[in-house]
Amino acid sequence: MQQQFNFYRMKVLFWHRKNKENKKKEAPIYCRISINGSRIDFSTNVFCTIGNFNAKKQEIENNQVLNLILSELKNSVHSIYLQLMVKKQIVTPQAIKQGLFSEDKIYTLKDLLNIFDQHRFELFQTNKIKKRTYQHSIGYTRAIIKYFTFIKALNLELKQITPKMVTQFYDWLIFTQHINLTHACRTAKFLISAYDYAVNNELIDFNHLHRLKFKKSPQKKIEFLTEDELHQLQLHRFGDDRLENVKNLFLLQCYTGLSYADLEVFTPQQHIETDHKGRSWIIKQREKNGNESVLPLFENAKMILDKNCPKVISNQKYNFYLKEIAEALQLKLNLTTHIGRKTFGTIALNKGFSLESVSKMLGHNSTKTTEAHYAQVLRQRVINESLKNVV
Repeated sequence: MQQQFNFYRMKVLFWHRKNKENKKKEAPIYCRISINGSRIDFSTNVFCTIGNFNAKKQEIENNQVLNLILSELKNSVHSIYLQLMVKKQIVTPQAIKQGLFSEDKIYTLKDLLNIFDQHRFELFQTNKIKKRTYQHSIGYTRAIIKYFTFIKALNLELKQITPKMVTQFYDWLIFTQHINLTHACRTAKFLISAYDYAVNNELIDFNHLHRLKFKKSPQKKIEFLTEDELHQLQLHRFGDDRLENVKNLFLLQCYTGLSYADLEVFTPQQHIETDHKGRSWIIKQREKNGNESVLPLFENAKMILDKNCPKVISNQKYNFYLKEIAEALQLKLNLTTHIGRKTFGTIALNKGFSLESVSKMLGHNSTKTTEAHYAQVLRQRVINESLKNVV
C-alpha cells in the first residue's frame, strides 16, 4: 500500500514581547512556529530595546551579531523540520521545539510559570480569555512565585514540587496572607492547571498534584431587592441629577440583568431587536464569557430607555453613589452594581420563568451558577404553586 504523504505548512516568525521589559529597558525577542493552525512561542534569549526590532524585516536594527543568532535559530528550525519529514514523523511546533532544546530538558517551576504565563497572554491577545481573566492569572502567578521563592523551591524540578508543598502554599495564603478560602482555592488550582498544561505539552509525563482538593468559602446568601424595595426606589425622586442618573442605571440592571461590564457597552440601537410580531428583545454577548444573553425588553426597562438612557460612570463611583441611595431610602442592604443583576434573577424566577430561562437571560454557562449565586426561590412562589396544584 502506498504511504500517505502528510503536507505541513510551516511559518517561523520573530516578535518582540514588549511587556517583558527588564531593568535595562530591553525586552526579549520571541520565536513563533506555526504549522497547520497549531503554534508555539518561546524566548530566543535575544534582547533589544523597544523600538529597535523591525517586525516587517524580522531583524534588529544596527546589530549584526543578534541578527545572526536569530538567523541561525531560524535555520535550525527548518533543519529539524526536514529531519522530521525524512523520518516520516508527525511534524508539530512542539516536536520542533523539543528538537531545538532536546527532549531531555528538565523544567523547573519557574520555567513552567513563564511558559504558562506566555500561553495565557496569547489567549488574551487572541480574545480567547477576557482581560479580567488574564489579570487574575497574573495575580495567581505572583502569589505562587512569592511563596515558592520564600521556601527556596522556585528552581526545583516540576516533579520535586510535592502535594504537601502545595497544601502548605494554600494554608499560607489563608493564614499568612489573610486571603479568603475561595480565592486561595482558585490560586492553588491555578498552579495545578499549569501542571495540566505541562502534561499536555509534554514537559512532564503526568500531573502528580491532580488529586489535591481545597475548601472554598461557604456559599453566601443571595442578596437582592424585594419588589416593594424596588418599587420604592422607582418612585423616589432625587434632587441631585447625579443620584437620579445612578438610580436609573441601577433600575436598568434590575430590569435587564445586565452586569456592569455589559452595561458599559450596551446601546439600544445595537442590542435591542424587534421580531416579526413587534416584540422587542435584548440580545447581547456577555463581556465576561462571550455567552449570548436573550431576554424580553420588559416594560420597566423600556420606560427608562425611552425617557433618557442613563449615562454609565466608573464602577467605583457607581458603587459609592449606590451607598448614598441606600442611605437615603434607609435600605439595610449594601447596594452594589451586582445586586441589580441578582435582583433581576430572583424576581424573574419568582414571576414564573424557569431556571433555564433565567440562566439564558443572564448569559450563564450553567443553571448551577444561576441557582447558587443569582436567583432564589421565595416562599410566595412555593405558596402560589401549591395553591394551583392542590390535590
